[in-house]
Amino acid sequence: MILQNAPLEFYHSNILPSLIQNIGSFSFDCRKEISLIYAILLRRKIGTREPTIDYLNKHPQIIHLLCDGYNQPEAAVFVGSMLRESLKHESLASILLDYKNFFSFFKYVEMQNFDIASDAFSNFRIFVANPNKTSSVYEIIKNNKPKLIDFLSNFQNEKDTDEQFKDEKAFLIKEIQKIE
Repeated sequence: MILQNAPLEFYHSNILPSLIQNIGSFSFDCRKEISLIYAILLRRKIGTREPTIDYLNKHPQIIHLLCDGYNQPEAAVFVGSMLRESLKHESLASILLDYKNFFSFFKYVEMQNFDIASDAFSNFRIFVANPNKTSSVYEIIKNNKPKLIDFLSNFQNEKDTDEQFKDEKAFLIKEIQKIE
């Protein structure tokens, strides 16, 4: 009975935003546990309802906090994992797309910190490579097509020897070029 009520405590106590804001100050194992708990909460269903998704839709600032978490190098891998789990849900992806700092991903992928750059690139790739893009994702890519192609064409060109990275970059450029 106590475990059944634990998610409700997460929602009512508003502890999730606090955990995300301060994730960088916790130990490595604690950060790992926070991201695991978040993933478990996201998968929680009651019949056809997804209470955590509903909660996050009512509290979009939590998705914003995850995006901003890349500013903390010690938190980036964990918030990135949490963000990727969130992006599996269309309504949460839309919250991120509408966020004023969404385009920070382009700043993050150029960072010297490899973990942050590769993680932010992975999240960006999810948006572009998804064959079932939401209309908001499609519109953002369409409206920024020349900028995105230019950015990717010049992005990390010093990684010429990494064939997988070159292939992924070429694939993303091709996917963006297809958008009319």
